[in-house]
Amino acid sequence: MSELARDPNQATILGEDPTQWHARMEGFMAEGARIIVVRGASAANGIEKNAADDIPAILWEYVTDISEAGQPVVLVFDSSADNRVAPDAASVSGRTVDTLWNYPNVTAICARASDSFDPEAEGGDTPMTPRNRPYETYIYDGNLPGGDTALTQSEPLVSYADYEQFIVGATDEDIYERLADLSSKASGREVKVTIVKALLNPSRAIDEELRARLADEQDPTRRDSIQAQLGQRQTLRFGALFTKDGALTDEVKSLPGLRLEVVEGDAHRVERALDRILQGGDGDGLIAFLTNETDGDEPIGVDQRDFHLMTPLFAFAGKGNMVVVKQLLAMGADVNSVFMHQGVRPLTALDGALRSGNNELVALLIEHGAKTGLELRPR
Repeated sequence: MSELARDPNQATILGEDPTQWHARMEGFMAEGARIIVVRGASAANGIEKNAADDIPAILWEYVTDISEAGQPVVLVFDSSADNRVAPDAASVSGRTVDTLWNYPNVTAICARASDSFDPEAEGGDTPMTPRNRPYETYIYDGNLPGGDTALTQSEPLVSYADYEQFIVGATDEDIYERLADLSSKASGREVKVTIVKALLNPSRAIDEELRARLADEQDPTRRDSIQAQLGQRQTLRFGALFTKDGALTDEVKSLPGLRLEVVEGDAHRVERALDRILQGGDGDGLIAFLTNETDGDEPIGVDQRDFHLMTPLFAFAGKGNMVVVKQLLAMGADVNSVFMHQGVRPLTALDGALRSGNNELVALLIEHGAKTGLELRPR
């Protein structure tokens, strides 16, 4: 998983002087980068697991569309530790960065307060792999006026035409302070704010942890904050920005200078459902799913890709499953649809069949015009 720079020497220590941060942002603006600040659900709410699985794909798709069009992208995070067990905005950030390892014009930056930066605890002993890279990390003093908003939504940034924000998951009440600050700095332009709507994590463990913290906390202000979090978890399923019925609150809609767009956090449920079928090797379930015999909707399509961008033909050819492959070919499956393994190596159903060792299946695919990924690669 992507991490903060684990060695403090790899991080830039700002203290109460954000000059280096502003200089870095000015450099990105000068080269015309799209700057996207990602924030949202804290560990106190978390994100419902299926939505937490989907949101990185939503953000990945948005970022890669921009990147592949040739514009540099800067993803700015102010999250806490990346916790994949109880996913929140931090784990969305980490998972998104993990999937962008082969996009060199995408830069991931994290701004953290010094009193919450513990490289050893957050980095742990997890080895970094070639695909993972630490965030470019900036550590500011907790007494910095304005805190993280002085960095992640400074006036020069907010005034920049290609600056925007993504708010993911069920947020706490303090999101209003940040949005009000953003609104006040909008300077006559509309700042795009994409709110990814998702249910909070219903885990009892989160409630139990909050109750334990409440029992141990002596400071009245912090007790009130924890109590408010417990109350919100019981009444606001989508977090503070939404009403009980799931509509945006009037309070956020009334903020001037913000162009709000709501995206559903489970937008990739089709891909996720197909992924489960392909992983399980359920041929009958696959055919029913592709033809939508189960719910009477419009057919999904035989070349629908799963969460990992595999087609059914590629997956079942790799399993050496002649019966299902014949069914898919009869349904018109694209025999030369390419799956990019780790974003680098092109593979087709024929590659999968060759690996499976089913020579009869290999012959069937070749009969239908199948080629390997290398044969299809432009020269």
